[in-house]
Amino acid sequence: MFNKLCQMIKRSITTQTQSDNTFNPTVKVSSFSNVTDSEVIYPYGYYAVAPVNSQAITLNILGQENNQSSFVYNNTNRFKGLGVGEVQVGGQKTGNSIKFFNNGDINIKNDQGFISLSASNINIEHDKSSILLNDSNIKIKHGVGSISLNTTNMVLKFGTAVFTITELGINCNVPIVSPTP
Repeated sequence: MFNKLCQMIKRSITTQTQSDNTFNPTVKVSSFSNVTDSEVIYPYGYYAVAPVNSQAITLNILGQENNQSSFVYNNTNRFKGLGVGEVQVGGQKTGNSIKFFNNGDINIKNDQGFISLSASNINIEHDKSSILLNDSNIKIKHGVGSISLNTTNMVLKFGTAVFTITELGINCNVPIVSPTP
C-alpha cells in the first residue's frame, strides 16, 4: 500500500512546451524515464506556460499512470532574496515582476519593455500627490501645484498662479501681491 501511494506522487521534469490551446492545458512530463501527458494545475487566478525543463510535482489520479495532473514550478529561475513575508510575482525568464515588500512597498520592474495599464480611469494617490489618467483628461497634483491636460487645453497651477495653454496661446493669471511696508 505504501509503495503504491509513493508511486502516485512523484517529481517530474517538463520535456515539451506546454499546450495552452485546450480546455485542460497539458504538458509532457518525464519521471523515471517514463514520458506522459499531464494536465497542468495552478492555483486559482494564477496561470503560466512554464518553459521546458521546469520541475513538476505529478499526481497519478486514481492511481492511473495515464491520468496525471502536475503542479509545475521552476526553481532554477525563481526570484531569490525575498525577506520574510515578501511576495514576488512575474516572468521568471525576463525578470519582469511585481514585488510586495514586507514594509508595505510595492515595486514594478520591467527592464525590457513597457508597462501598459488599461482602464477607463487610473488614479494613483499618496498624501498630497496624485495622478489621475483617463481617456480625455490627465491631472497631476503635488502639494500646491497641479497640471491638468484635456482635449482642449493644459492648465498649470502653482499656488494662486494659473497658466492656461490652448492652441491660441498662453493665458497667465498671476495675482499681484503688494509688498508690505
